[in-house]
Amino acid sequence: MISFIIVELKAPIPLLELRVFRSIDFSFSIFVQWVLQFSLFGAIFLLPQFLQQARGYGAFDTGMTLFPQAWHPQL
Repeated sequence: MISFIIVELKAPIPLLELRVFRSIDFSFSIFVQWVLQFSLFGAIFLLPQFLQQARGYGAFDTGMTLFPQAWHPQL
């Protein structure tokens, strides 16, 4: 990873432009996005655990409760 970063910073036409991280606004927005994604996927992981352990749902009931989240109609 370190060698990739060094090569990309020295390349005249890099595959991934890493110099954009010098912008404080861009870096902050990436950090906020990372925190939001972490919390979103953390909730998706913990909700079935909560339903089964705290609420006493079985696996089928938990699946049926969370099914509307997963269903996305094709437009």
